[in-house]
Amino acid sequence: MRNDAIAILVLAIFVVGCDDEPPSAAPPAGLRPISVRIDGPTSMLSLGAEVQFTALQSWSDGSARDVTATAQWTSTNPLVLSVSAGRARPLAAGEVGLTAQVEQLISQPRPVRVVPTGPEWEGQYTLTIGGGACNASLPLPPELRQRTYTASLHQAELMLYGSVRNVGDFGGHILNPQVRFTFDRVLPFGRRAQRASASEVFPAVIRLASYRNVAYSGQRGFVEVLPDRNHLIVTGDVIATMSPSGFAGTLNGALSLYETSRHTLLGVCSSTSHGFSLVRR
Repeated sequence: MRNDAIAILVLAIFVVGCDDEPPSAAPPAGLRPISVRIDGPTSMLSLGAEVQFTALQSWSDGSARDVTATAQWTSTNPLVLSVSAGRARPLAAGEVGLTAQVEQLISQPRPVRVVPTGPEWEGQYTLTIGGGACNASLPLPPELRQRTYTASLHQAELMLYGSVRNVGDFGGHILNPQVRFTFDRVLPFGRRAQRASASEVFPAVIRLASYRNVAYSGQRGFVEVLPDRNHLIVTGDVIATMSPSGFAGTLNGALSLYETSRHTLLGVCSSTSHGFSLVRR
């Protein structure tokens, strides 16, 4: 009887010991998290299905741990792409940056393009440029400080390509809510334009001393030939916002007048606050 009682007691102690959770082991001395990165697609369709992104935390021993569920996720524009626990929902066309934070570590922003399912901005527009206050040693005649054109706008995903017949071309990039346009060195519309990087499509603003390069070096530019055969050249970059009627913003650039035969600068109106609008016709 005594032996049976001892056996039962030992068994009970063994069972209780098995039910106890072992204490969580602390990371080895010197082991520390060093970075967080995000894995996932770089392009999604607007109004498309949700996509799961993953946050991985790298440690000093070279290992990585999945911290998707515990990370704090942020989208630079939740109206374009919302995110929670790494699950992203595309809502509108544009570009955002996704970040994941674990304690004090924040990932590098992961750029994600939410592309539209159709070319919603295709069509004919009234383009108006200029009108900003300008001071120059060679003032532009007042009648040339603001110009209005009929423009055709085409779209490839988030890239826009505008053209004015017999004048020239300009390019655009939808970020949402901003759209950035440029009148400098616009690439031809087509496969190359669709694959062009932002640095190709949006180069630095051409400085005053080299405005003539746009018209006379074979680059694609925006050059209006006036009735007297002089050339009015528009250069610069635009930050605009979208609305159902089109785009409105500010051109940081210049309207420059050149005498054709000698390529002589006759007048210029350079301003950071020229008007810019594209209104659907």
